[in-house]
Amino acid sequence: EQRPYVPHLTLGRARGRQATLEGMSVSPPALRFTVSGVELVESAPGAGGVTYSVLETFSF
Repeated sequence: EQRPYVPHLTLGRARGRQATLEGMSVSPPALRFTVSGVELVESAPGAGGVTYSVLETFSF
């Protein structure tokens, strides 16, 4: 990977043919939810796809 690291927070992922933006509004409605923890995840690209590993879990 030659690109510089960009810190970010992923709230969700969609995959496959249904994972298009068609039908989504430009401004989705506001969401409310309670967060009880977060996980620090490392992604490592490989021949069979990306492997994700949880490095640390933070509960609160």
